[in-house]
Amino acid sequence: MSTEFKKIVGERVYIIRKKLNLTQGELGESLGCSQGKVKDIEKGRIGIIPETAIVLAEKYKISLDWLYLGRGEMFDRIYALSEQDRELVEKLLTRLSK
Repeated sequence: MSTEFKKIVGERVYIIRKKLNLTQGELGESLGCSQGKVKDIEKGRIGIIPETAIVLAEKYKISLDWLYLGRGEMFDRIYALSEQDRELVEKLLTRLSK
């Protein structure tokens, strides 16, 4: 994952967190990671791993298109992926993050 891409996605994670009115610690806890990891993602120091992005999308109905590509709306109004689709998205995101 390029530095610029990490920064862009990190900024979007920050926007999501602020829109949800959560602290970094609260978001981290809900995603199964630390406050420090959320901070590093938001600052673009590290990339959000696909598994965490999927949890974020499922838990808060966030569009992965918006998170990774900036397309569409932040909140996915028709979020209903099947297990097979989730696995496909996870594989694609893993390839993108390499």
